[in-house]
Amino acid sequence: MEPVKKIPRPSQATKREKQDDSVMGTNNSSIVSKRSVERIYYSHEPQFFRHFVKKPQRRAPLINRGYWLRMYAIDYVVRQFLAEPSQKQKVIINLGCGYDPLPFQCLTRWGEDCQGVKFLDVDYPQLMERKREMIVASENLHGLLSHMEIGQPKEAVKLRSDQYLAVGCDLRQVDSLEKILSKDLKLSDCIILCVAEVSITYMDIEAADAVIRWGAQYENIWFGLLEQIIPDGPEHPFAKTMFQHFTKLNTPLKSVKKYPTLDAQKQRFVNAGWPLPFAESLWELWKKPSFLSSEQRKALDSIEPFDEWEEFALFASHYLLLIARKPSKLDHSKREESVTNGSHHEERTEPAVDISYSENPPSEGRRRFGAAVNITPSKAIYHGGLGTQTRLSTIDIYSQERMEPGEFSEEILVPPFTARKCHTMTRLGDGSLLLVGGRTSPDKSMADCWLASNGTWQRVDDIPIPRYRHCACAISHRSPAGTSYRILAAGGKSNGCNVLGDWLIWDAQKGWHAPEISGDVPSPRFGASMMASSASSGILLGGMAADGTVLEEYWEWYVEENESLRMSFRNRTQDAIRSKIGRIGINRFGAALVPSTLGPLILGGVTGLGMLGFEDEILILNPNDVSFSRINVTLDGPRPLLAGFSATEQATDSSTDGVAIFGGGAVCFSFGTYWNDGVWTLKTSSDKIANWRLAIAPKNTTPSVLDTPSVDTNSSIPSSITSALFPQTTTIPRVRVQHAREFNKILAAGQPVILEGGDIGPCAELWTSQYLKEKLGTDRSIVVHEAQAKDMDFTSKNFSYTTKRLEEFLDAIDDGHKMYLRALSADKPADKASMLADDFPQIAADFRVPSELEFVAKNMHSSPLRISGPVNMWLHYDVMANVYCQIRGSKRLLLFPPRDVSHLHFAPGASSSPVNVFAAEAASAQLARSRDPVAETQSVDRLPATQAPISPTTLAHISALSHTHPHEANLRPGDILFLPPLWLHTATVAAPSPGEQGPSDKPNSANASATSIAVNIFFRNLDSKPGDSTNGKSGSGAGSNFYAAGKDVYGNRDLRPYETGRRDVDRIAKGFDALPRDIRRFYLERLALELLDKARERGG
Repeated sequence: MEPVKKIPRPSQATKREKQDDSVMGTNNSSIVSKRSVERIYYSHEPQFFRHFVKKPQRRAPLINRGYWLRMYAIDYVVRQFLAEPSQKQKVIINLGCGYDPLPFQCLTRWGEDCQGVKFLDVDYPQLMERKREMIVASENLHGLLSHMEIGQPKEAVKLRSDQYLAVGCDLRQVDSLEKILSKDLKLSDCIILCVAEVSITYMDIEAADAVIRWGAQYENIWFGLLEQIIPDGPEHPFAKTMFQHFTKLNTPLKSVKKYPTLDAQKQRFVNAGWPLPFAESLWELWKKPSFLSSEQRKALDSIEPFDEWEEFALFASHYLLLIARKPSKLDHSKREESVTNGSHHEERTEPAVDISYSENPPSEGRRRFGAAVNITPSKAIYHGGLGTQTRLSTIDIYSQERMEPGEFSEEILVPPFTARKCHTMTRLGDGSLLLVGGRTSPDKSMADCWLASNGTWQRVDDIPIPRYRHCACAISHRSPAGTSYRILAAGGKSNGCNVLGDWLIWDAQKGWHAPEISGDVPSPRFGASMMASSASSGILLGGMAADGTVLEEYWEWYVEENESLRMSFRNRTQDAIRSKIGRIGINRFGAALVPSTLGPLILGGVTGLGMLGFEDEILILNPNDVSFSRINVTLDGPRPLLAGFSATEQATDSSTDGVAIFGGGAVCFSFGTYWNDGVWTLKTSSDKIANWRLAIAPKNTTPSVLDTPSVDTNSSIPSSITSALFPQTTTIPRVRVQHAREFNKILAAGQPVILEGGDIGPCAELWTSQYLKEKLGTDRSIVVHEAQAKDMDFTSKNFSYTTKRLEEFLDAIDDGHKMYLRALSADKPADKASMLADDFPQIAADFRVPSELEFVAKNMHSSPLRISGPVNMWLHYDVMANVYCQIRGSKRLLLFPPRDVSHLHFAPGASSSPVNVFAAEAASAQLARSRDPVAETQSVDRLPATQAPISPTTLAHISALSHTHPHEANLRPGDILFLPPLWLHTATVAAPSPGEQGPSDKPNSANASATSIAVNIFFRNLDSKPGDSTNGKSGSGAGSNFYAAGKDVYGNRDLRPYETGRRDVDRIAKGFDALPRDIRRFYLERLALELLDKARERGG
């Protein structure tokens, strides 16, 4: 992208000048987002933004949809203005235009209506000079202009033509604008439209108000203002995130502080001399047919799949479009009454509810759009959803009680099915759980269903149509043969734009089947709220239609079974909307509807009526007369963002369990992500209710995850957590080799060893930070891993790839910053493996491969330089053998033999695991100390005696690791670790013993020992054997076909037979697709056992 060129500032720029630069910088980000919208949503039109954005980026769907709505809103105002009959010349002034090509879009889209119209772009002089340069350089832009002239160097008008003026004017001196334009226009004789899209809000309030007053002096003028509002105040989580974002950019939003609401903005214009203007939030406009038709809204989903509706509603609710005009034509008699906070309060007693808060351990419990269910009145599990980096397949446990490790089996905590979000999980009357559907991306819905019973998951019949954001609840039917426990599922969204309106019932004997429907039936919807009020009846409210509007409906449903299964419905919407609060209650999307001792509670979500105020987020429903009432809330702790959250139900005969809210949060447009970092307990009936919390370090042992007394599941609970904890480690032996044949014997043995005393050159003495800066140059750019947490995880990508100057990087890690360098090829990083001699020739002579490692040197694949700060490398394996040469600092590695791979959660085809070995080791030591204060294990001495909470994820990792065989290597400067192929390993920078630390240019730094430097040499050992005449001739040995074809930059592409085998497995599995599910699974599992037998026979 072409950034705004700044005017040279004095060496000490003023605060105002710095802020002006920051305000101009907001243009750089917004123009890239608008270019993304143009490429996707306006691909059929001339691409004007491309002339201002040289490096386009595809933004996330939420950003694209939000900017599309902003752009459409401005177009809406311009179209209305152009359509207004007038004999006067029309002038459109874009105040604070940035690089927006609005004039050129209008001239192309509505050429006939733009005859005689003059477009004015107004912004900072230096920005307009750069914009002029880009217009002049582009034939597609200046080709639309006639009689174009370039302004003089100090002239305010930078470019003029018959259709267009580019004006450099600081809007804080807006009174000078008419004087500037006097050569070209007499504004008092024109009809004018001023447009200000998120521009004057950055100005001081007095200056921004002066712009509005300036416009009011003209008799024929419109003003279209699009900028932020805070309809529920500055403490709303979205508003807080928005303010923090702009403050961080040094561009604080100023107008919104004084004019936070629609009414305040309208009064602002009235005070400035305008008639009462029209103003609505973008979210309220979204649903209006006069603004956007139903077909237009539907068409957007066909262009880009979209499902960020709650976040889109939050964004659109925090922006307004205001249209003021003189003379006024606003018909106030037809103006819709908006829903505003507190304006429709009903006179009735509000029950008092205390909401208590329990904070989660740092970074734990962060997930949105998962599925939660009570497994007992005081325990709940929360599965899947979207975590901080990716979709999750694991389960969090919430409880009001202390629990003991081993209470939940590893299979329950880490289920065997694909990660997903927007699915349902429902508890049946017999205590089992049924998971239904969900999605990965909005156009990839899922149909698989899983039953959890007796501590294990089992796949059952797929639901007929894949779906997500559907409703599900438990029902039952009693007959002489006994009670049949069932799940009722309704609606949802399938792939593409297909919104479902079907009703389906599942039971263990028949699977899914559709009941007969009589009478009226609810229209198709997704994201609705549903609950059972009895074993065979319940409530459905709200949801979203296919055109993206929230439905204002309330239905009762009934299930009957005589000779056949039937359903009927009763539409009670009119009963609900007789009050404003009733409309707010049923007009919901993404809300939770749960039982409580006060009656059904409707919690959170979004409404199509405007922004939900805090007092309306949680309402009580009285199903008898379909009325809603507020609650009198006392909130202890931060306010939750009730989007993407889950809530537990409260047994209506209980006075102790309480309703819990956990998970949730939202991406707050481009401002950042807000996470609910705790659990809120709604205490509806008793101050004795214990707080819900994310369950950690359990204490009590229960026999079953489902807590079903009639089923004994002790056999399904592994003893790994309760007894073995972290397994005993084997110390990797240290040896000295004097000749190449001794190392060749080590290669043949295939076991890791630490080689001592090898001659690796003077690097161990020379390679201090200062030396590396002098030799390599301080301005050299490198790409490093930059992490916020010590434990890097390749699976969740909890780090970022950042370009740093070498000096900046070395200083940062010496000061303890969490960074890591794994050098890439300086020439072709995507295509060529890194070689120390090629990439760092200035220091390559300082390092040498010991002569005893002749085979390594001759068969070398790559030799990347590694420099690490205080971070832990994730668990992974390398396909190629390698030697790790420790040069500076100390390193501790934990290695696992290849046979342990099945225990460590490596996904098919992946060479990295999410298992955090070091966290599990530390947690095991903590548990050991809690059981026996004098207990000692091999690793306890080096671990801090912390009593930090232990997360369910870490408990699952402890269980997985209990079956493994860890080996430990502690490397000092000069040590060389031989790593055979496929040995799984993870590494951390270790604090050295006295005398072990290599030379440092920061001897007094507390973090000096937290820096590690190494050279890692990968080599091929399958192509040839030590002593063969083919040494060094890669590809000529008996194993030359083992390595995968093509480039292998990192030396960890899986071997060719494995890649071929995976394709064969997929082909074999597809061969059974035509068979019934139970037969298919029977034979596939038999083949899997046969393959496992082959592995044991041939693998030893």
